[in-house]
Amino acid sequence: MSKPRALVIRHGAIGDMVISSCCLPYLKQDGYDVHVLTNERGKNILSGNPNISEFIHLEDNCVPIEELGDYYDEMGKDYDKTVVLSGSIEGRYLFPYPDERYFWPVGKRRKECLGKNYYDETIRQAGYEPNGLRTGQLFFSHDDIIFARNFRQKHRKDFVILWALAGSSTHKGYLHYEEVAREVLRKIPRAFIIAAGTFNEMVLSFQHERVWNTGFEEQPIMRIFALTKFVDLVIGPESSIINASGCFDTPKICLLSHSSRLNATATFRNDFSLEADCACSPCHLLHKYAKWFTFNRVCMVDKEIWGEYGMMIPACTGEGHGKTKVYDRIMEVYRLKKQGVL
Repeated sequence: MSKPRALVIRHGAIGDMVISSCCLPYLKQDGYDVHVLTNERGKNILSGNPNISEFIHLEDNCVPIEELGDYYDEMGKDYDKTVVLSGSIEGRYLFPYPDERYFWPVGKRRKECLGKNYYDETIRQAGYEPNGLRTGQLFFSHDDIIFARNFRQKHRKDFVILWALAGSSTHKGYLHYEEVAREVLRKIPRAFIIAAGTFNEMVLSFQHERVWNTGFEEQPIMRIFALTKFVDLVIGPESSIINASGCFDTPKICLLSHSSRLNATATFRNDFSLEADCACSPCHLLHKYAKWFTFNRVCMVDKEIWGEYGMMIPACTGEGHGKTKVYDRIMEVYRLKKQGVL
């Protein structure tokens, strides 16, 4: 007798793909042969996952967005179970411009979204109650693991911090990175920082003998993800790198903005995440598609003008976290590591 088959459908950003992996063991343990319909980006992130028996490739934008529902229904006809995860977080608990919920009062959005953990809700969307695994899963190639282990061996005496500089949206960043990072390097002589980001995001970093700016070498994303397993601390906004670190015991500090800790990181092991100290956070908004004058109408903004573009920055990326609070949390993790608690 053949095994029942489940089709999992997920198109989205890299961090979304990491989150989606949390439901795959539930399907496999329930006896399903799991097929995943995704794009090349999703296949790259989920490659090597033993819960997946087959990938079905779908190019981005090859099916008009208004026809996707019918397309998913048609693809699911040959399966015993279909789990559609596209839009399971963005659009359900996080609202982009010009969604009407983008303009709801913040209290109304919080009432609908605040108590929902993104990993637990992904598992429930697959038809299960969270029981056991409540984080993502990542599996790496031999080359990526060797690279990460060799890096750790080279820096075996250092306190290594992997710092994600930015995410995919305007509010996924930290305005005071350089000042805090420089103070950490001054205070901890054996600190070493991996500043992770794209080539363009390297403008946020600085040159230092104990800072590796990865974007200048354009390291593959899975290689950066592998490093999250071997470093001493991961810091960053609500980004794919924080999602990746959530798969492992590595201490992590997510500088939260649009989500609460309960939403995003509460199921992580060794989580030291910080919520922003501003009245509009968590807002459950996505400013990815909004111009500065749009989010200026619906959220607080810092006074700083960032860069040559004259762009105002959401308050959660600046004074919402400040300098002292982030520095103190880093030093807390450092002391716990030195004491052997972590």
